Amino acid sequence: MLCACSGEQFKLEEAIPQSPESLATRDFSASGISSRTGNGDWESKLEDAQVDEAESTLKEALSLNYEEARALLGRLEYQRGNFDAALQVFQGIDIRLLSPRMSKAISERTRPRKSRSSRGRNVLTGVMSLHSVSLLLEAMLLKANSLAELGRVKGFVMTKRIPDFLVIDNRLSAVVDSIKIANLACHLMWCSFLVANAEAASECKIILDTVESALPCGTYSEINGDSKLLEMFHRALELLPKLWLQAGSIDEAIASYRRALLRPWNLDPQRLAKVQKDLAATLLYGGVEASIPPESKPIGATFPESSMEESILLLFILMQKVVYGEIEWDPEIMDHLTFALTMCGEFEPLADHVEQVLPGIYNRAERWYFLALCYSAAGQNSTALNLLKKVSGLSESNHKPHLASFLLGAKVCSQDPAESLEGVKFARRVIDASINHNEHMLGQAHKFLGVCYGNAAMISTSDSERVVLHRDSVNSFSHILRAGIEDPEISFQLGLENAVQRNLASAFNQAMVYSKTSSGSSARGWKLLARVASAEQRLVDAEAIIDLALDETESIEQLELLRLKALVQITQEQPKQAIETYRILLALIRGQGENLEKSANKVEAETSIELDAWLDLARLYSSHELWLDADICIRKAKATNFYSARTWHETGRLFEAKQQYQDAIAAFAVSLSIVPDYVPSIISTAGILMKMSSRSLHIAKSFLMSALRLEPTSHEAWSNLGLAYKMEGSVQQAADAFQAAHELELSAPVQGFL
Repeated sequence: MLCACSGEQFKLEEAIPQSPESLATRDFSASGISSRTGNGDWESKLEDAQVDEAESTLKEALSLNYEEARALLGRLEYQRGNFDAALQVFQGIDIRLLSPRMSKAISERTRPRKSRSSRGRNVLTGVMSLHSVSLLLEAMLLKANSLAELGRVKGFVMTKRIPDFLVIDNRLSAVVDSIKIANLACHLMWCSFLVANAEAASECKIILDTVESALPCGTYSEINGDSKLLEMFHRALELLPKLWLQAGSIDEAIASYRRALLRPWNLDPQRLAKVQKDLAATLLYGGVEASIPPESKPIGATFPESSMEESILLLFILMQKVVYGEIEWDPEIMDHLTFALTMCGEFEPLADHVEQVLPGIYNRAERWYFLALCYSAAGQNSTALNLLKKVSGLSESNHKPHLASFLLGAKVCSQDPAESLEGVKFARRVIDASINHNEHMLGQAHKFLGVCYGNAAMISTSDSERVVLHRDSVNSFSHILRAGIEDPEISFQLGLENAVQRNLASAFNQAMVYSKTSSGSSARGWKLLARVASAEQRLVDAEAIIDLALDETESIEQLELLRLKALVQITQEQPKQAIETYRILLALIRGQGENLEKSANKVEAETSIELDAWLDLARLYSSHELWLDADICIRKAKATNFYSARTWHETGRLFEAKQQYQDAIAAFAVSLSIVPDYVPSIISTAGILMKMSSRSLHIAKSFLMSALRLEPTSHEAWSNLGLAYKMEGSVQQAADAFQAAHELELSAPVQGFL
């Protein structure tokens, strides 16, 4: 036989060699036939003679049987790029008939025999040699590759010929337009491609069935002696799922990947990792939910419940192999893991795996930026900000500025008023580095700069500084609009800033622009519109806007809109309608509470809305002197969140309405101990001090001045300050305070803009 004569370990070469005759020379020279038939004569036989003649020549020269001769000739045609001829040769091999014999040969020749010598093991009568099995397995693998290649070629040729077929009949060509012709061509090409790959996958599957029937528990160490047999099988394991994917059978592809991983097949670590990675990617992006079949689940074992979970577990295993140095670093593994954990909202585990990546894969700035993204998405903004400050620190001053980190730093700081000045620095660095380079980065930097200026103005204690910061905020947003950068977020932020400054007409116009550009799908756009309308005392319009928004939103956003609607109804002096709205709101929260798959952020948001609803009801009942109902609502609120500044503030207001001033002072003190700068409790404390004794007037004024320093637009603080001035006889100052309170009350929304 050829394998025994030449001793060659035939390795499958995917690439088509430049000199096809080199393979023939290499294979036949060891058998001694190259001296009898020159290369030119042999090549002329392959080119001019029929397949049967070439087969007969091979059989006579090398004493090969029918199937082995065809396998050798087909391999030669495949390596010359003659896929059609190779397929014609391979079709003559009845592999289904030979498969039982091949399985028996693999089983017998790889079975451990302790009592026999190495020489005795090879003397098995009537059993194929492993070299013959390897040659036939290679033939089947090349046949599958030939089918896949011909599927591509025929599909392309078909698209070239379709227009010629259609123009034969002029009447037909006049009816069928070019779009239908193109669609038909693409459809036929795709169908041909799918069918060819499905047929190729079926041929490749025979290789796996043959070997698995012989080795149901995986490969023994004895099979390693024939490296070609093992190589052919490994290539079939890798090729089969790819063919199923190309044939559009994702379920079959996933089953093939699992089949390759189910038993030990002596795959080298890098090859095994590639199969695991491809399976994880198919589960992630395949769009199917492929559960593990029951027969593959051992009793008592725990298995993934979904494709996403299985994919994440595979990627965790691969990352662990990378960390331990078992396989080389592959950026695709981290890309897939990032996508999977992001879709699940598991950002902290993602940060843990980023931290485990060995030094040198990412430079320091990229690593810190990646970690900051993870922690920011997980809600740990302080940790993210500390990492981003490292990027802008002295250690990185000699490197190229990492603009993405600076921009993320500006974004994180824009969400926390206490870090607003740090955000201004981040945004300024992006602007200075992005001039004449990156228009998008420049626009985003100006946006966050405007937000940070607005937040800084909100916490500023100086009136003059507050005015300057507000002006800088509006100028930053206006700069983006003048530059022609289209960003709906700019319209929203500019509308919000104008609303805070009580420029209600401009705020409403910008809010309308934002709602139109976002196609009415943004709940915060609807809420800003409703709040601005209520500040303009258009309460009916505000309620109509909320009703419209309720049809366009869902979940948490609907709950927030329902509470805003109830506040509008209270302002319209419609207590019964407001109570009904709160009833619907609380019923929705109770109904959603039965959902066990909610995220922590969603649970926290629902709890906050429920707390506000009970406290709003307590204030409503208290204003109508329904003390029992108000007490029940207060108890419900304390059961929801006992350590809430607003809960104790409303408790104090209830005591105040009952003229229990000492208890009210104590409740307000508890509220301020929880949040020292809680403005409503500061104002209420000052009001009670003025009611209790005129000797506490100076203390009350001090409280009110502190409240105005924290919230200059509070009409309640100005009104109480006017009362304080009136009580001490300062008429002009009292008039000015009452005037400010009146004007602010006329432009006050039913719910704060921020």
